[in-house]
Parts: sequence; structure tokens; C-alpha cells
Amino acid sequence: MKRGRPSADDVSGQVARPEGERCTPGEAAERGLREERQQLLEQARREAESRERYIERLSTLFRVTMAVLKEATVEGLLRAVAEAARQVTGARVAIAGHGFISGRFRVGAASHAPDAFACPPGQEFRVERGGLYLDLVRERESIRLTDEEMRRHPHWWGLPPGHGELRGLVGARMVGHGGEANGVIMATDKHEGDFTAEDEALLRQLAAIASLGLQHVEARDESERRAAELDAIIASIPDGILIYDREGDIVRANPGAARLLHYTPEIMARPLAERITLLRVETAERRSVRFEQLPNVRALRGEVVEGEVFVVTVPDGATIWVSASAAPMRSAEGEIFGAVLALRDITPLHEAQEEREDLLRAVSHDLRNPLSAVLGQAQLLERRLEKAGLEAERRSTQSIVAAAERMNTMIQDLVDAARAEAGQIRLECRPVDLRASALALKERLAPGLETGRIDIEIPEDLPQVWADPGRLDRIFGNLWSNALKYSAAGTRVTVSARVEDGWVVTSVTDRGPGISPEELPRLFERYFRGAAGRERGEGVGLGLYITRRLVEAHGGRIWVESQVGVGSTFSFSLPVASA
Repeated sequence: MKRGRPSADDVSGQVARPEGERCTPGEAAERGLREERQQLLEQARREAESRERYIERLSTLFRVTMAVLKEATVEGLLRAVAEAARQVTGARVAIAGHGFISGRFRVGAASHAPDAFACPPGQEFRVERGGLYLDLVRERESIRLTDEEMRRHPHWWGLPPGHGELRGLVGARMVGHGGEANGVIMATDKHEGDFTAEDEALLRQLAAIASLGLQHVEARDESERRAAELDAIIASIPDGILIYDREGDIVRANPGAARLLHYTPEIMARPLAERITLLRVETAERRSVRFEQLPNVRALRGEVVEGEVFVVTVPDGATIWVSASAAPMRSAEGEIFGAVLALRDITPLHEAQEEREDLLRAVSHDLRNPLSAVLGQAQLLERRLEKAGLEAERRSTQSIVAAAERMNTMIQDLVDAARAEAGQIRLECRPVDLRASALALKERLAPGLETGRIDIEIPEDLPQVWADPGRLDRIFGNLWSNALKYSAAGTRVTVSARVEDGWVVTSVTDRGPGISPEELPRLFERYFRGAAGRERGEGVGLGLYITRRLVEAHGGRIWVESQVGVGSTFSFSLPVASA
């Protein structure tokens, strides 16, 4: 038998039946199953095709994502985002914008098909209450509107005059580091039909990727901006600024540092151990500084150096005096990753101080020598006149002696004030018995001061103080002299002391006229004289200023309490000597 092409019933396994003959119930059930199977197969085919399309669109999303993330500027990234939005949604027009102006949204980049309307960058949309842009920015991650929905709500569009008509719309927002909305992506005029939920989902994913890209670009731009600001600030500082990494290599140096240290770019590129051999670093006392004692090396170990003075001989042989400060740079976890060193050229200041020292030595020597001769001869003449019984002439000679002593005191005050201003008060401290020191000084000053009016009420068991004995005598002498000078004859001056939190507080109390409240804040200023001092016309207003500087040089402080008509109490603190 010749075989022909099988019929549809043969293919399905069913025998051809004469026309009009009914199927049995079993046959009808079998046919229903076949139809249901065919429907399921068709549905599976459509789902497979849909998955293939979605995978293809995901592939497109991945491809455009790589293009987006390659962009290095906000403008370039927005252009890539707008183009990507068209590709993943099938739209003919797409825009992307970054940042918001009050009440408006500005287009940052746009992409459109050749025959579609253009939406050029710079155009602005109104962001009105109820408008779709405001809705997207404030409340939702994405929006999707059909063409019919857009037509029913034209007030949502917020379009500028002359803008092309929107045909449906899908949009998603971009967010910044804090999660706040800082941009949108919009697409309209789909090639076929309305935008789908799949289009909206893909656009949301694109927006999330674009947000990361924008955050990265913004963070990099902000970092570069801050680095540029830092460079400008460092370059404008006249002092030398050097920044080191953890190995001590120079990563940044301003022109002031190169000028100060006579460093060339080639020298700066050398390792720390090599660079330092080009410099000779000494202390202010001209003692050599070891490598580990250098301020930048100490800062890399975690130390903070403030205003230490060094003498530096630079590569060309010049010698400079510098004030150096250094500090470590730490990460958020506290790990040291570098150090910063600031160098100030104080060579002119050092030279001026040297000149002032020369002047002070000349003043001290050239004025005191003839003054000493005058004083010595006057004292000799006073003793001879006393023996001769010439009382009137002796009193005249006493005036010469007193004037010479005042002049000697004024010269010493001027010298001490100048040294105090230059920070050149040198102390030779040791443990001192305050009571014994005060009693001995009272006896020594008896010939020139009414020390009989001074009552020393210092406890015998008072701890010793850490002080320079000579400077302590000067402090007592100035305070006692003022107390005796400005209190009535016959009144007592009391010297007392007590211990307070590791300090010995000494007070000198008089029963004088007191000091007005207006004068108290200025009492320890240089050249200040109160009303009582101006009336007496004595001194130049340096005694209390020098006293303050001497106390502060010991690490203590000085203050005064006074009541007009009752008297004054001058107090100062000195550290207790360690056991």
C-alpha cells in the first residue's frame, strides 16, 4: 500500500471518522486535554519569548550601565543616562536632570530619535504642587502614565512654551548620598504602545545605577575641589609647610618650604634619610639634633611639637633660625598615616634679639659704671659728713644716694623688661624654703627699706617651692617696696603663705589707700602707673609688669584684691618642689 501524507487525525493518533458522527465522551475528554496542553505550550512559548526579551533588555541595561559608569563628569554621565533611558524603555525621547531649582526642574541632558521633538539641555519644567515631577521627587521612586492618563491631566506636565506633546511617560528619580532626591530620568513617546511595568522596573534600575555614578562623580569632584582649596591655602602661606607620608617621604610642600630649605624638586623626591643628610640641624643652644629628635620624625611617632626653635644649615651653607611645629595625621581609626611640619623663618627676629642684647649689655654696662661711681662717692661723702656732724649737708648727700639707687633700679627694670619681652628670662630653679628666704631678704633690705613694718607670717612647716632664689628675691622686693611705699607710715605689711592643690600661694597685704576697680585690670601691664604712682612721680611702671613675668616664668600666676580705703593684697603662686 502506498503511503501518503498523514492527516491531522493520524498525527494525533485519531482514526478518521465519517462526517457528522459524534465523538464518544472519552474522545471528547482526550481532545480537551490536547487543547489545554496546546494552550500551556503556547503560554510557555510566550513566557520564554518574554524572558528572552527581558534578558536582552537586561543585557542592554548592563551595556549602557558600563557606558554610564565610564563617564567622569556630571554632564557626560547625564548624556549617557538619557541615551540609556531610551534604549531600555523603547522611548523616542528621554531626558535626565541633576539638582533642583526652587519650583523648577532643569534638563541636564536629552536624547531623542531623529524624527522626534527635541528637549534641549537647559530647558526648565515647573515643579508644581500635584505635578508629576514633584510627585516623583517627594513621594515615589518611579512613575508610569499611559497616553490617556497624560491627556486627562495636562496640568501635570509643567512644560515650557512650545514644547512637544508628551505621549505617555515613565520616570524614575536619582538620589544622593543621604537618600534625598537629587535628579530624575524621564522618557516619553514609546515606539509601540504604552510604557509597561517592565519599562518602569528597568528605568528604576538605571536610576539606581546612575545615582551611584553621580554620587561617585560628586564625591570625586568634591575631593578634588577640597584638594585644590588645600593646595591654594598651603601655597599662600608664607611659612614652610611640608606633608609627609608614613615613610617620611614628602607628598606635598609649598613654595615657602622649598624657599626656606633651599630644596629643589629632585631633593624633595629623595627618601627622608637621604634628605636629612643635606641639612645640619641644631638646637637654639647649638647642640646637634639626632635624627629621631627631628620634629617631623617625632610627629610620625605620634608626638605633637609646638614652636620649638632650631638652627638649620641648608645645602648651600646658609644658616637659618626656624620655629618648628609638627603633628601626626591620623585616620578615623586613629592610625597614623603621615605628618605635617610647619617651619617659620625667625632669622630676622633672632638677629633683632641679638642686636637688642648687645644694646642691653651696652646700656647696663655704660650707664651703670658711672652711676656706680656716683653712688659710691656719695655714700662715702655721707659717712664723712656724718662723722663731721654736718647734718644738713649729710641729708643733701642722702638725696643723691637715693636718686642714684632709683636710677639703678630703673635701669635694671628696663633690662629685665626687654629680656622678658624676648622670652629670655633664664631660671635656675631648685627647692627653696620660702620662710627662710623671706626672713633673710628682710634683713638684707633693712638698710634701704622700712622692713621693720613687715610681718613674716609664713608657717614653718610650709613645703619648699620650686624657684630661682634670685628671681624670688626680686618678686618679694618689688611687692614689699610697693606695699611700704603706698601705705601710711607705721602701718603693717603682712606676708603669708598657704598650700593649694600642689601650689604655694604667697600673699602680701598692706593697709594702704587701696586701688580703684578701674585700675585693677591694667595693674600688671607694662608702663602702667596708677593714680598714686603718678602723684608720687616715681618709677616708669615696670615693677609689677616684671613681677608678673617672673612669676609666669616659674609657671605660676599673680593677682590682686583691693578695697579702696582698706588696703590691697597681692598674691602669687609657685609650684611645690617635688619630694
